[in-house]
Amino acid sequence: MVIDAKHLGVFSRGIKDDTSTTVTSYFGGKFDSQEKIAELQNTLNY
Repeated sequence: MVIDAKHLGVFSRGIKDDTSTTVTSYFGGKFDSQEKIAELQNTLNY
């Protein structure tokens, strides 16, 4: 799961930075094949 969201903590303080984002990711499971590793690498290149 990858979530890309606006960082409202900066915005709520009055700072005019509309380009700041926060990316949170979680990876679970077993990456024991080249196919699964390639899928993870593609996700990380987000």
